[in-house]
Amino acid sequence: MRVFTSLAAAARVPALLLEEAIELRRPRRYLRPLRDAVTLLRDGVCSVLEADWALDVERAHGLPAPTRQFSVVVEGRRRAEDLLYAMPRGELIVRLDGWRHQADTTTARSDRARDNAAELAHRARMTFGWEEVHHEPCEAAVLVGVRLRELGWEDEPRRCTSCM
Repeated sequence: MRVFTSLAAAARVPALLLEEAIELRRPRRYLRPLRDAVTLLRDGVCSVLEADWALDVERAHGLPAPTRQFSVVVEGRRRAEDLLYAMPRGELIVRLDGWRHQADTTTARSDRARDNAAELAHRARMTFGWEEVHHEPCEAAVLVGVRLRELGWEDEPRRCTSCM
């Protein structure tokens, strides 16, 4: 599922085309994971890191569904934020950063500008990387859950099978 998601997201293949291809030529194996991957792509997941967040942090811990690929204008340019959780008392933007995308000063400068724009728009902001999503998903869910509760979410993260 992760390989399929990665390849489809990298090639920007529309989820609808993938759904049609799966139905035209049903695979003998892995039908459920392929359909699950297509659902993630249709919901706006654009990378394996985002897919892992959706599965291992959001769904596993019962976090509310965010808006994915939320569009913002920063310094006159349209940018996409990974996740926007809209709560009764405010919004939380969660950015998922893989270390590979932080290799140059231009990207780092752009990220700082996005952080500043979020602050000026009164949006809470949290950033998680590969390490947190893959090695500490339960802790990430708790952190996001605390902030969402401050913003009016009336539930709380549930324990998953990996939580201690």
